[in-house]
Amino acid sequence: MTVPLHHALQDGGARAWQLPVDASCAGMARSLLTSTLVSAGLPEDLIDAAALAVSELATNALVHAAYGGSPQSRMTMELWTYARMCPKPQLVVSIFDACRRWKNGRKDSDAFEEHGNGLTIVSAVTEGWDVHLTRARLAPSPTPGKAVHCALALPSNWLRPYAADVTPAQAARRLANFLTARGIPLDLNGGLNGVYLLRVPPDLNVWIEPQAFAFKPGDADRIRRPFFDLESVTESVLHYHEQHTAARAPGPR
Repeated sequence: MTVPLHHALQDGGARAWQLPVDASCAGMARSLLTSTLVSAGLPEDLIDAAALAVSELATNALVHAAYGGSPQSRMTMELWTYARMCPKPQLVVSIFDACRRWKNGRKDSDAFEEHGNGLTIVSAVTEGWDVHLTRARLAPSPTPGKAVHCALALPSNWLRPYAADVTPAQAARRLANFLTARGIPLDLNGGLNGVYLLRVPPDLNVWIEPQAFAFKPGDADRIRRPFFDLESVTESVLHYHEQHTAARAPGPR
């Protein structure tokens, strides 16, 4: 199943697909992503790199989460892709699975050493990879898990920023809708001086200002992101929520 989420990739939208949790997942992920990026008019070298990276991500998710995790993780795997402007124009490609565990909590290629060169290949053909706690986009009920994602450089003229056409009220509602659709409780207040405040448990505040989201996760520095990066901001908020409520969250760990 293919789910176009709101806008074209060039306009800050996303694409998400359910993947089969079997040996065909890597080939299907590669085919789905390639077709989408070709239709979006991206360069051939970027498409080839993304196809190779997503094949590795899907294979590793199958081996290390689907086969080794809980019954729910053996039924849930998704492919996501979206663009972001910060820290620079990039295409983000993610594989989600419903297993929260990450080997020894490390972010290194040894965590996936059993299947070929694993994330060493991903590192070689992209601008980097990471892992974060999040929730499924396509499951029928809120499904916690993790996403392993990589980022690829986009041509500077490919994105179509739209911040000037979006009000803080519109951006606040969209972010709230994205989070509630994935089962995250929140409280949205605002309008004072054109700024909205979205509160997410346990203690994260997101300010929706003219043309930007702003938030300060824990002791980290204040982060400010343009409205175009709605998908990326949603994932950051989800990660903070899941990271700080993991002990109480339902579902597999």
